[in-house]
Amino acid sequence: MILSLFNLFLITVEISNLLLRITISIGQQFIKPFVPQKKKSVDGQIIVITGGGSGVGRAIALRFAKLNAIIVLWDNNKVFIQLFYPIFYSLLSMSRNQLRKLLNKSVKLVELLIRLLLMLAMKRK
Repeated sequence: MILSLFNLFLITVEISNLLLRITISIGQQFIKPFVPQKKKSVDGQIIVITGGGSGVGRAIALRFAKLNAIIVLWDNNKVFIQLFYPIFYSLLSMSRNQLRKLLNKSVKLVELLIRLLLMLAMKRK
């Protein structure tokens, strides 16, 4: 008898806990649109975009370029990247040599990241 009352008490506590969490979650969803979100600045940040030569990747790359981010485009089709390069060059206010140096640094950073990821993957095996 005491055990069944205790179980009933535990079930009641769990159900009330669940209802409270659901109420809080719904309340947060209603309040969230009215609370301004802090926007992160990407100025000077290195952003790697896969499939950046065309489609959605290209649109995302253009958006980040307008926000003064350092963009590393990664695409299987080199022709798209080569066609896209002058567009980025016109968006940036630096000389072609400065841009090439920046791209070389970005490529070296990506190569370093890939090596690090491969080393981590090998350690997991």
